[in-house]
Order: sequence, then C-alpha cells, then structure tokens
Amino acid sequence: MTIPKSAVKEQNRRQKILEAATRVFKRDGLSKASMRSIALEAGCTTGAIYPLFSGKEDMYACLLEESLDRLYSAVAERAAPEADAFEALSGAVFGFFNYYAATRFEVDLGLYLFGDNRPKGLGKDRDILLNASLLRSLNIFQACLIRLAPVEEAETWAVKERDALFSILLGALMLSHTGRTRSIGTEAETILRTYLKGLQDRLKK
Repeated sequence: MTIPKSAVKEQNRRQKILEAATRVFKRDGLSKASMRSIALEAGCTTGAIYPLFSGKEDMYACLLEESLDRLYSAVAERAAPEADAFEALSGAVFGFFNYYAATRFEVDLGLYLFGDNRPKGLGKDRDILLNASLLRSLNIFQACLIRLAPVEEAETWAVKERDALFSILLGALMLSHTGRTRSIGTEAETILRTYLKGLQDRLKK
C-alpha cells in the first residue's frame, strides 16, 4: 500500500516540530517553553503547529509516550522469558536503568509520572494512557517477581516488591545524574546489584 505524499509530508512536518519541541523543552522546561519559541525553533509559524498539536502540553505528552515505548522495548529485550527468573529480573532492572542513564532529558520527561513535581495540563485521559505505558515496563518486573515469589500470595508480594524496586531505580538514577554517587562513595549500578543480591538472599530463606 502506497502512503499518500500528503501524509508523508505531514508526518515529516510533525516529526520536525517534535524535534524542535525537544530542544526547547531541554533548554527551557515545559513551564517556560512557549508555542512561539517552539515554532521559531522549528522554522514555522504557530499557525502551522496547531493543526497537528493542540498545544505544548500535547507535544510534551507525545514525546513522553514515545519515550515510554522505547523504555518498554529496552526492558523487555533484557528480560528474556526463557531465562532464569532471577536473571530475567536482573536484565530488566538494568535495561530500565541503562535506558534512562543514557540521557537526562528522558528522565526529565519521565518525572511527570515519577514524582510530584509535575507539569500540569496533560489531561486526565492522557495521564491514564501514559501511566498505563509506564506500567507496561514495571509489569515486566512484576512478572519476573511472581516467578520468584516464595509465598502463597505471590502477586501481592510481587506488586509490593515491584514498587520498592521502582523507587530504588529512581533513587539510583537521580544519584547518577546529579553526581551524588561520588559524594557517598558508590555507584548507581552497585546500589542496584546490592538490592538484587539482598532480594536473592531473602528468597533463599
């Protein structure tokens, strides 16, 4: 099936605007970014943006959604289903960490979902979809943990452990990106390996 030239042109224009929005968000953050500054960065008028995006929040949400899709692929790729459950969990954990460790902007995008310091106005429906996209990655941890669960209520235990692991990952990322690991004499990867070793030890009891 041949894609109409008009559709290809629109997709290219959309991508160019998102790339411009990325540069502006990196520089100014969502709160200080404006449609005018994004249009200027993209080399177009604001009137050319509105048929494609309802506003800067819409662009931010699109970028975050794309980021979460890439995160899911990075985590899923490292958690091979045929692997030992603990190896699969370890792979998923470092898939998550390495994805975000590679770029601070991706972490900044994710902070909308990760914490209370959130930009406002993405909309309830969009928030639901974005949270569901994040949970796709976290549920890979949960699936691995269920395979490891030593108790009858495996799913309940796995959810609690998943949430604890998520908090540890966020802490490790913040320490890594701010350079604070050096001040406490450790590395983010060491923190994660220590958690995983502790989990393994607890499971043996």
